[in-house]
Amino acid sequence: MKKDNIEHLIEESLEEYEETMELEGMIIPEFNETMNKVKNKINKEDNENEKILLFKNKGKRREGFMKKQVKKYVAVAAMLSILVVGGGVYSFMGNNVDGTKPSITDNGGVQIPSPWVNGDSVEEVERECGFEIEEFTYLPDGFNKSEIVYLKTDEGVIVRQFARNSTDERISFEKRNNTIENDGDYTVYDKENTINVVDVSVTVKYEGENLKKAQWEKDDFKYSIMSDNTIKIEDMVKIIEGVKY
Repeated sequence: MKKDNIEHLIEESLEEYEETMELEGMIIPEFNETMNKVKNKINKEDNENEKILLFKNKGKRREGFMKKQVKKYVAVAAMLSILVVGGGVYSFMGNNVDGTKPSITDNGGVQIPSPWVNGDSVEEVERECGFEIEEFTYLPDGFNKSEIVYLKTDEGVIVRQFARNSTDERISFEKRNNTIENDGDYTVYDKENTINVVDVSVTVKYEGENLKKAQWEKDDFKYSIMSDNTIKIEDMVKIIEGVKY
């Protein structure tokens, strides 16, 4: 399929998806970036399905197939942008300072108001969520506590605290009810190990040789720590050791 046809399908899909979107907190990525990512996924799956597409009216059916593929991948990419770390995602955009809802991002992307609530303090979020919130007591050099957000769902409550450095890299610390099965991270990690930290079994996850995430459970809650970039295992352990339950 020609490039201009693919671009047309993606643009059409984005417009239709935006009109019907009911989820909040979603950022539809900048068009060219989205197009490139979606095209790569389409081409991969399209090649795998080539035999299915070999019939007389191949052109017409192929067009419909491609359109379905574009819509699927645009929808998935946009939905995952709420929670997934990677590729510049992990976007928890709350209200503006004046309480208004942001609508357009600086790079031209479309932003729907976020369901995540920005807390003014840990104490306020504890009152809203109904449980005690453990804080960062250790952070790697250059990182400082920044914001805290929470999300109430039918399954329970998720609380995320962030720390940032001067280049805006983030480390997040999440606590959620153990009734919430998935933390929204759909990354396929290259390897996982289990370590013991203060009598707690912790699963650490790597992309290549880069440590990206740690997760564990204690009592009625699930915890995780995630980093935009790699984090040293020594720093990860110190963060977990500093959690005061």
